[in-house]
Amino acid sequence: MAFFRIRTSVGLSVLSALCLTSTAALARDVSFSDCGQGEVKAVRVENCGDGACSVASGSAVQVDIDFVSGLDVRAPVLEGQVDVSGLLVSLPGVETDGCKSTQCPVRSGGKTSVHLEVSLSEVSASLPPQARETVSSARPEMHVRVVSPSGEPLACVRIPFKLVPEMS
Repeated sequence: MAFFRIRTSVGLSVLSALCLTSTAALARDVSFSDCGQGEVKAVRVENCGDGACSVASGSAVQVDIDFVSGLDVRAPVLEGQVDVSGLLVSLPGVETDGCKSTQCPVRSGGKTSVHLEVSLSEVSASLPPQARETVSSARPEMHVRVVSPSGEPLACVRIPFKLVPEMS
């Protein structure tokens, strides 16, 4: 599986039906599922309202993930991909040095926050043509894992969103 690494500087703008008229960028808690051992405590996405994110396919989004690690790790790594109807696509252009997006070292039992900027335009471009045609009806999920350099899991989260056409 191809994954991306911590401090992601990729672009993806989250638009919510409730926030379309707002000019202020607000990060709000969104629904997520913890795919680890319950380490993830909160996920916030800029411009997401009511926990359900509608994402313009060519825009950028900022994601903040709060978790409590069970391990001490000097240099964490972030891995991630998008699942579009079972087709896993890695997030391109990702910085692999975890210390660029979170406080290092990560301490066991302490709250850690990771800040990501993610672009779906680059993900959409890497999809096969037949998948691009059905992506607007899909219910994609962003999968994010924080691991030690040896691959030991610190946190894992799945964030559902809905792709919508870009607004002109």
